[in-house]
Amino acid sequence: IGGVAPIAGQFSALALELPVRAGLSAGDTAILIEHSFDQFTRVAAEGEDVPSGNGTFGDLTGFNLFGIGGNREVGFFAAMNDTTQGAADNTGLFRYGPGGGVVELVREGGNVGGTSLSGTFSPRMNGFGAVAFLAGLDSGDPHSDLALATIPANATAASLRVLEGEGLPDGNGAFAQFGQ
Repeated sequence: IGGVAPIAGQFSALALELPVRAGLSAGDTAILIEHSFDQFTRVAAEGEDVPSGNGTFGDLTGFNLFGIGGNREVGFFAAMNDTTQGAADNTGLFRYGPGGGVVELVREGGNVGGTSLSGTFSPRMNGFGAVAFLAGLDSGDPHSDLALATIPANATAASLRVLEGEGLPDGNGAFAQFGQ
């Protein structure tokens, strides 16, 4: 089970990552979201094409789900197979929204804030569907290779908010060693 998050009042949303067999090969894993009580919608499954067409969803494990929004959005991390650049573009963050399907938010090797993204770490999604994550950057400077990045709800572009090495507002030090 990937996680449970409250929506409003007495209701909650449920998203699952589990092995499925109907229509897929034995052992394949899918991400499911509860559409209504006891009715689930398949969000993504191993081996299916990613929305951009550049690769297929790879291993999905119980650690891939990172949030459930109030409108039944699901945020998930995915490794990908068969991408055009191999290991240079084979991971990313995705968001599913009912009625809108799965969208690719960011991909390793993509551009974020004018810098190439080398990885995504500790992603989280709030109840409105906005995403925050630590962005690994190919900045060329080992003292500024991490940043806090955000993606607003209903958007697909990430913005860098705070860079490692950036000075504190009071000028007394700099941000360093971002963690979870």
